[in-house]
Amino acid sequence: MNASTSFADLRRPTLLAFFVMTWWSLIGQPAYRAPVDYPVRLSGTFAELRGDHFHMGIDIKSSTGRTGDPVLSVARGYISRVQVNRGGYGQAVFVTHPMGTTSVYAHLASFDPVLAARVRTEQNRTQSDEVDIRFNESEFPVAQGQLIGTLGNTGHSFGPHLHFELRNTASNVPINPLHRIPVADNVKPTVHRLHLYYIDHEGRVFHRQPLENIQDTLEVPAWRIGLGVEGVDPFNGGRNKNGLYGIDIEVDQALHFRLRFDSLPDPLVDFRSHIDYASLVNDGASIHCCFPRGSKAMHTNHIQQGSGIIPIYGDRYTDVKVSSYDFAGNMITRALTVKRDSLLAKPSGISFQHAVQAQSVDTIVREKMQLRFASSSLFERLYLKIESASLEDSNIVSPVYSLLPKDVPLRDAVEVCITLPDQELDQRTRLYSTREDGILRLHPGLRQGDQYCSSVWELSRYLLYVDTIPPQINFGGRTIASNDVVLHWLVTDNIKNAHLKFDVRLNNAWVLATFDAKSDRLTCRIPKSNFLPSNNQLVLVAKDEVGNTSEHIQSISVN
Repeated sequence: MNASTSFADLRRPTLLAFFVMTWWSLIGQPAYRAPVDYPVRLSGTFAELRGDHFHMGIDIKSSTGRTGDPVLSVARGYISRVQVNRGGYGQAVFVTHPMGTTSVYAHLASFDPVLAARVRTEQNRTQSDEVDIRFNESEFPVAQGQLIGTLGNTGHSFGPHLHFELRNTASNVPINPLHRIPVADNVKPTVHRLHLYYIDHEGRVFHRQPLENIQDTLEVPAWRIGLGVEGVDPFNGGRNKNGLYGIDIEVDQALHFRLRFDSLPDPLVDFRSHIDYASLVNDGASIHCCFPRGSKAMHTNHIQQGSGIIPIYGDRYTDVKVSSYDFAGNMITRALTVKRDSLLAKPSGISFQHAVQAQSVDTIVREKMQLRFASSSLFERLYLKIESASLEDSNIVSPVYSLLPKDVPLRDAVEVCITLPDQELDQRTRLYSTREDGILRLHPGLRQGDQYCSSVWELSRYLLYVDTIPPQINFGGRTIASNDVVLHWLVTDNIKNAHLKFDVRLNNAWVLATFDAKSDRLTCRIPKSNFLPSNNQLVLVAKDEVGNTSEHIQSISVN
């Protein structure tokens, strides 16, 4: 079966295809193959630290630096799902395999023609560019190596590549694709620096010390320490700074801590309990934190073994060796010797108003705001401080509440509720957050009595705001491509994460428009045959999430 095989070709001899695939598996064909037909080069690895999340797959480079490479099914199975999103995975295909796995192919430029026709039918039916379609195993069977689409740059992608994942079908847990698809790599990881953390009797960090140059012996003013690793993994044939696969820490020649990124049972919780969240928020640093946050009972990171907390002593030296690995087994080691200083550092005092216990339900009330913590909201005790301020903006209809410290990670959502203003309620009132950049970010929620409530995932600044500004539309031009007329517009909104809705009609007939959220570019590709000889009217309506609407009308002639 080659890359030119289509779904139509496979469907015709369904019974024959079944026997062929069965025979092929029995004679020893590998269960998985690469999803591309050229040597795999990676620009991203599994569990790489990506800002606020783990990377859940591998990123495979284009063979040419452009879009269009054929993307092939890594194993036999059937297409179980297709998504088209403006952000996220963009155009993505999910293939379920009989081995208990599901493969994911994201940021595709195009689908196989038969699948593309099915997607277009659903878009026309729902009059939406974004669709999520599920299939049963008889609709789109695939053979290993069958063409399912082409490599692209759709969704939240910033260069042509294939984002590829493997998941456990039953649990949907992401697993490291390199266990199934080997990639040539003989380049050692690079460790930029180690970080030393002073840890108190509760298991809380009270100081971090970057180790730029490791001396023969470090005298540390603490009873116990943890280590952090800041490093990357170059691959053959590229300059990309990919993520590490594993870390071992030996203490006095005995294995003390082991981390291997083989799967991510709970990617969000695992990320927030693993990364040095304070350094990420304050400095933008991505540091593997090689010890648990809080007590062991509160630590839910399933991707590591060993406690990671290292006791140190004043009457003897402790030898520590940190080894960082890539998936191919290439390793780099840093060693240090530590001893407890006779003068111990003391944790600085914490200014707070509320101590919120982990693993307990709690509600904090401050002026016209309530914070509702679930038992799963925190990794460890939170020493919370709330500040309020008023801003001179007629669209802000509540105080601005700052939840501090902003660099403490939440394990699960916290519900923020702010009392609605006494005056007649504008139905466009919503809860927003804002950071130092002043940009507003919407947090969808619901009105509950006299409050507006939203579930949030970070400690930040929250307020009620009435959005009265409609999206802005600017016509970008028109081109003729083959038998199509291609039109595009730049559509922007004052809210950072606004999910806009579009309705485009040519002579009152709905037309599919696709929106690239990266560039704010809306595009219509309309066959010439859809146009009248003259007097064509095209109407674009853009609506934001609170109902503000803009309209753009133009006359078009294709002669």
